[in-house]
Amino acid sequence: MSVTTVQPFLIYLLLDGCAVDVSSESSYHCSAGSGNGCKIPVTLGISTVVQFGSKFFNFGLAYVHCAERPDRTTKTEARFNATYVWR
Repeated sequence: MSVTTVQPFLIYLLLDGCAVDVSSESSYHCSAGSGNGCKIPVTLGISTVVQFGSKFFNFGLAYVHCAERPDRTTKTEARFNATYVWR
């Protein structure tokens, strides 16, 4: 299988450890059937770094809209992430 993937992103840092980002995880499957080869999700997210004692965590929330998608896949989704920040 031959797959091409492009992952552009733009992150804008705000005050106090917050950030806003726009990204895409676009992929194209060359051998997929008609209407199933291209996926172009556009993600808009916000995240912040929070300190608990001496530990740091990054919490984020994002909305994903698929501008182009294979048959039988979701058009929108919501994402939540929590990441331990190693210092």
